Amino acid sequence: MKLRTHTMSVACMLLVAACGGSDDNGQTNVAPVAPVPAATTPLLLGSETVYFIDAGGAYRYSTLQQDKPESDGYTAFSITYADEDGVEPPPVDYKLTKDGWVLGETATGIRLDDNGATLAIRDRSDGRTSWARYREIDVSGKFVTSYLGDYFKFRQEDLSRITDAVFPPGSKLAYTFDSAPKNDQYDTSDPPSPYQLSSTIFPSSIADLLARDTMSDPVCVGRETKSALTFTGTASQGAGTVTAYETDGETSVPCMIIGTIRATGSWQLRTVNGANILVLTLPGLSDEDLDPAFGGYDISGADALTTFNEIDGKVVQGYFLPGVPTLPPETGTPAGYLLNPVAWNFVKARLPNK
Repeated sequence: MKLRTHTMSVACMLLVAACGGSDDNGQTNVAPVAPVPAATTPLLLGSETVYFIDAGGAYRYSTLQQDKPESDGYTAFSITYADEDGVEPPPVDYKLTKDGWVLGETATGIRLDDNGATLAIRDRSDGRTSWARYREIDVSGKFVTSYLGDYFKFRQEDLSRITDAVFPPGSKLAYTFDSAPKNDQYDTSDPPSPYQLSSTIFPSSIADLLARDTMSDPVCVGRETKSALTFTGTASQGAGTVTAYETDGETSVPCMIIGTIRATGSWQLRTVNGANILVLTLPGLSDEDLDPAFGGYDISGADALTTFNEIDGKVVQGYFLPGVPTLPPETGTPAGYLLNPVAWNFVKARLPNK
């Protein structure tokens, strides 16, 4: 399930750091952030309803409604998205299941491991699992701004609504930190628009894309920082080289190579669950250089690799995140917050949410 910034799976929604969530706003928090104390006994995810907000994602939140426990320790949760304009319907995603790419909505399972120190989130429709460090605390009687300052980074004019607000008794809050994928994860742009060459040709397959791509008709990527890709090698060879060039920078598609090489790397054609996936490795380029040229989400995260995928006779851009065996060290910077109904309803009542 993807955020209605319309970008990520629910694992990335809950674990923003896994997908490179960040702020470019440049503003500092006006309220001091309280030190993260020792965790209390994890109870928050035992309640029927939990609310999630991400650091810097002002007024975008989601409601997690608990469902049935599963035999392996996960508990099923259904998710409803909302923002200041009201409730948004859940999006529909392509999932790389055992049967290949299938259209369907996410079913989420959540489990606390390591005596409550680790939060694991599994997409039950495709098996992908992400994890993060988890720290639950009782914030009863604490200033809201000391714990949720990042939530107002983009709406600092509303800080006056909560400047002196104190969480009521029974308020619980949990931080998530340093998330990472536990297994290999493949995703597509949302919506999965067909990829277009500069000549307006829509390749029908990865083999077609590799065969048609030329210096005069390159693969265009990037929305903010634009690049043009050319490939050597064919699909039958299974691997080759890829070169990224500077473009005229005026449009995303079509784009024109202006001659300067920005980076060189390699590509590999993989077959995963019967699906053909072109995976690019282009060291030296930032996420913005390789984002989809139109539509879709930001491809972000230090370990993310750009992909092209075949879905229903179209070539759709996406990304690959390799699984990691252990979580990185805790940075102390929360990626997002989970709140129980007492804490969230108190905060929401002071915001211009509908």
